[in-house]
Amino acid sequence: MNRDNKVDHLEKVKKIALDSGNNFHSKVVQNLRKNDWETIVSPHYSDNFTDKPREVDIIASKVESVIDFHKPICDVEARLLIECKYVTEETLFWFDKRDQEKSRNRVMDDVGISSHIDFASVQDHHYLKNDFVAKIFDSSKSTRGEYQGFYSAVNQVLNALIYYRYKSLHHKNFRHKTIPYPVIVINSFDKIFKTTIDDSPNGIESISEPFQLEVNYAFVDNQGKERLEYFLIDVVSLDKLNEFINENVLSDDIYKIKQYLLYQLG
Repeated sequence: MNRDNKVDHLEKVKKIALDSGNNFHSKVVQNLRKNDWETIVSPHYSDNFTDKPREVDIIASKVESVIDFHKPICDVEARLLIECKYVTEETLFWFDKRDQEKSRNRVMDDVGISSHIDFASVQDHHYLKNDFVAKIFDSSKSTRGEYQGFYSAVNQVLNALIYYRYKSLHHKNFRHKTIPYPVIVINSFDKIFKTTIDDSPNGIESISEPFQLEVNYAFVDNQGKERLEYFLIDVVSLDKLNEFINENVLSDDIYKIKQYLLYQLG
C-alpha cells in the first residue's frame, strides 16, 4: 500500500470517528472519568427474560461510605445507567403533572424505606422537585416507532437498570446500598422542545434544563412474573451533566440517604 492510499484511508477513518455516535459516547465517558466516576463502557448482558442480548452505553458508579464516629458502617453507591443520545432532529415532549404518589414510592423503594415517617428524611430527593414531567414524545415520522432514538434509549436504560439493580459490580461490602439512576445524556437541548398535554399543539417552548421522563414500564421479572413498575428517567445535556450530578444526585439524594442510613444503622 503506498503512502497516498494510507493517507486516504486515514482520512476516511477520521471521518468515521467524527460522524459516529461513539464519538459523543466517548466524550461522556471522558467527562465521568475526569470527575472520579468508575465506568463500565458498553457492557453486554444476556436478558434471561427474553433471551435477547442487550447493551447499555455506560454504567457509572461512585461509592461513598457512611461514617459513625470514624467507623464505616456501610457504603452507598450512586449507580448511573446511561444511554447516550446524539439528537439530530427536532423532538417534542409533552409534559403533565407528575404522579406524586408513584414518585414517592419510587424513592422509598430505591432507598429501602417502608415507613412514611422515615420518608421525611429523603423528601428532598430530586425526583420530587418538579411538579411537571415529560410523559410522551415524538420527532420525525420517518423514525417513529420502536427504533426511534428516545424510545430505544428508554428501553436500554430501563432494561439495564432492572437487570443490574441487585447485582454487585465492584464492591463486596455486605452492607452496600445501591441507588440506581436511569439517565439519557444528549449532546444539547438545541432541538428539544416541550408543550403540555392541555395546551397541545399550542404553547410550544424550547427546553434548556435537565428534566425527567415518566415511564410506566411493563416487563417480566426473574421469577417469570409480569410486572408494571413506575420509573423516572433524567434527560440531561452533556454540558449540564456535572452540575446535575453534583447538585441533584450527590447533594440532594446521596447526602440525605447517607444521613438516613447513619440514623438507621449507627
